[in-house]
Amino acid sequence: MCSSDLRIQKLAYDDDGLDLDNSFILGDNMFTSLSGIAVHKEGQNVYVYALDSGSRKIYRFLNNDLDTSWGNNGSIGGTLGNGDGEFRNPSAIDVEEIDSNDNNTNLLIYVTDTDNNRIQVFNKDGSFKSKWGLEGSDPGEFKKPKGIGIYKSSTDSSARAYITEDGGTDSNTSSILKPRLQVFQ
Repeated sequence: MCSSDLRIQKLAYDDDGLDLDNSFILGDNMFTSLSGIAVHKEGQNVYVYALDSGSRKIYRFLNNDLDTSWGNNGSIGGTLGNGDGEFRNPSAIDVEEIDSNDNNTNLLIYVTDTDNNRIQVFNKDGSFKSKWGLEGSDPGEFKKPKGIGIYKSSTDSSARAYITEDGGTDSNTSSILKPRLQVFQ
């Protein structure tokens, strides 16, 4: 894929191997720098959340069509921000189903906001819900969070957020911080 063809494609796997589903191409030439994707099925609807770190924006597709988007200015390079719902180098996205019935699912969307050293959480409609994290090396603090995975146990209602960090230099002590994984419940 060349850089001018940034898009999301669906691959299907069966006993014969991996095949491209040509009927499923999202955001052809819409993105500047895709860095994450999360998928959620609700009844017959499939939601695809695409994180574009170049425009600092999240795009939500519903059944192959752009449904909504949120975040910073959607232009190339988008406005850097540190306010609620704004990003500085978002790099990963995941979703957590928190409550559901037959027709409606409550969903939380988690995004690593790498250069703000925090995790931001959004409701299914894109409205800001919460954030956590500060720059640092203590438990619960971050230095360049890059990856996120949400796991919800089938035996209880608690979820765990697994966050990976790049590390770097601690701005307070100038010491080198190694990459690490933190787990939050």
